[in-house]
Amino acid sequence: MIKSTYLVCRIMLLVTLALLVLLFSINLISSAIIIESPPKDSYNLGNKIDVDITVNFETEKKVIVSSDISCSNLNYFKTPLDFDTDDNHINIPSLTVDKNFLGTCKLIFNVLNLNGQILEQTNSNEFSVTDILLLNFSTDKDTYLPGESVLIEGKIEKGVTIKILLKDNEQEINSFSDTLSNNFFSVVFKLADNLKGEKKIFIEAEDKHGNKASDTKKIEVLQVPRTIKIELEKSQIMPYENLTLNSKIYDQSDELMDLNVTYRIFDPQNNLIESDTSKNIILSLKNPIPGDYIVKASYNELEDIKKFSVLEFRKIDIKIENGLLTITNTGNVRYIDEMTINATIEGVVYQFPISINLAPNQQAFIDLKKELPSENYDLTIYSKNESYYLDDVKIDDNRPLIKKLSQGISKITGSTIIPTTEVGNVFYLGFFIVFIGFLITFLVHRGFKKKIGEVSKVVDTTVKVQKKQIGGLEKEKAKIKNLFGSYVDPHLLKKDFSSDIRKKDISVLFTDIRGFAKIFDKKDSQEVANMLNLYFSKSTEIIKKNNGFINKFIGDSVMALFNAVADDDRHLTNAIKSAIEIKKQMSLINNELTKNGSEPISVGIGIDSGRCTIGSIGSKDKLEYTAVGVPVNIAFRLQSISDGNILITEIIYNKIKNYVNSAYFGDFDMKNIGKIRVYKILDDNF
Repeated sequence: MIKSTYLVCRIMLLVTLALLVLLFSINLISSAIIIESPPKDSYNLGNKIDVDITVNFETEKKVIVSSDISCSNLNYFKTPLDFDTDDNHINIPSLTVDKNFLGTCKLIFNVLNLNGQILEQTNSNEFSVTDILLLNFSTDKDTYLPGESVLIEGKIEKGVTIKILLKDNEQEINSFSDTLSNNFFSVVFKLADNLKGEKKIFIEAEDKHGNKASDTKKIEVLQVPRTIKIELEKSQIMPYENLTLNSKIYDQSDELMDLNVTYRIFDPQNNLIESDTSKNIILSLKNPIPGDYIVKASYNELEDIKKFSVLEFRKIDIKIENGLLTITNTGNVRYIDEMTINATIEGVVYQFPISINLAPNQQAFIDLKKELPSENYDLTIYSKNESYYLDDVKIDDNRPLIKKLSQGISKITGSTIIPTTEVGNVFYLGFFIVFIGFLITFLVHRGFKKKIGEVSKVVDTTVKVQKKQIGGLEKEKAKIKNLFGSYVDPHLLKKDFSSDIRKKDISVLFTDIRGFAKIFDKKDSQEVANMLNLYFSKSTEIIKKNNGFINKFIGDSVMALFNAVADDDRHLTNAIKSAIEIKKQMSLINNELTKNGSEPISVGIGIDSGRCTIGSIGSKDKLEYTAVGVPVNIAFRLQSISDGNILITEIIYNKIKNYVNSAYFGDFDMKNIGKIRVYKILDDNF
């Protein structure tokens, strides 16, 4: 039993050894083809595939060795091999890669017997065949300033033709082209000063075999502020006006940038008065002195400078409270003036002068309680260039006794103008009483009757002489009337100046030559006079024709009243008719001015209507028949804002809109009056 088991084990061991020998023999046969220099991992078109193999085969003395490439099924090499006479190391001929090989390939090596039967086969590693070249490039940085240089460096196979483009969208900015003598390239592109934003670098390369490469890279050209510009709303302002300052910053391509600007404002003495950082500011100067102001706007190293002027403004503000009149210099220059205050009540005018010498923002106070009796007065305050009106002013009497006696005597004697500064009436009254007493005493002692007879003869003689003189005076009066007819309206010459000052509904028309100051500067005195005489004569003719009264010529302005001197139920209609005719007449006036070598002119016209005080108003030395009241002020201000149109208020518009074509002009704040809606007359005929 033990022997049989031992025998079986030996048999199994022999079988195992036989199998191992067989397997070893098979392995020796499979390794008969050895690839000494395998192919590379990848090839481009035009490259050569070089491979060496060694063949060891003992069972056959003569064999055939062949080589195929899988990607094109090409059998490109076959040779017989006699192991007794030939070298078993074989150099496979070079294989030039073309476009038929594109893809993944491997080499297949076969050992065949002489009958063509495959005895052994070995494959190479897989490799790729491509027409894409390897390209690497970079720039010295990713972001640039305009005007800088871009350095482009890279590597690629030598001998290729390379083309480098710098593009802005699809537009070519810079380009470079060359055939490389080595595998390294370096190119510098200069950026233009006005470039900005994202740009692209394109590189294309191709060799003689058709292998290609391409790549792209983005760079950023930064937006850089290059210029700054200040925009002023206007170059001249009044001290009470605001000025809008707007600055704009432009980049290298003149595109507007959204950046804040630092503003610095200097006054005429070069003092820094305001500083702010913003895109725009609304400049509101506090108590500005007249002169040239400098605005500097800056951003980093950029700066722009502009100049504007604050004009001289001569203005006062007048208020009254509890009988105390307050005059404030609201202008920006010293206000010096000799003014007259007229306080009117029932046809009697209390009048007193005041001297004003105020620095800007300085005030003067006049206590009217010490000047006037207790009443409600209409006050008119006259200055050299303007009049001020305060209606229904209540005054509580606080006059000194001597002033009360003086003004009382003036009122008893029937005076319509009572100077409040004169108190001499009291002394005159005392002197008169003493004189009468002395005369009575003298007559009693010398014979009253005799003296009376003598006095009677003297009186008769005096009367005869006075009659002759009166005749001469009548003739002289006629001469004077004819002389002043050229200066004073005929209606006014017939006026009874003893009549009381009164209130009446009238219409007021103001005209003014636009840009007269510039015309005055360019012309000599005679040319200016000729132009004004022509303009005034035409305007006067039209106004008189329509029953108007030329109140005064103020510089280049005309002030006309309707229904003031001569009664006129159609005074508003006649005022509007006069304005339209004056506007039409301007073309004829301009024709004459052009013929005489003068420039044409245009006029602004303002009309208002309402209740005004009319009569002889002024000082004891100079009286003027005129009108005062809110309609006068409004008409004057309308002509001052006119752009050549005839301007009226909304109240007048509502009265005439059914028969005069008019349009909205604008809303305006008028000092001491309020907000006024203004319309312009469109009709050329009326």
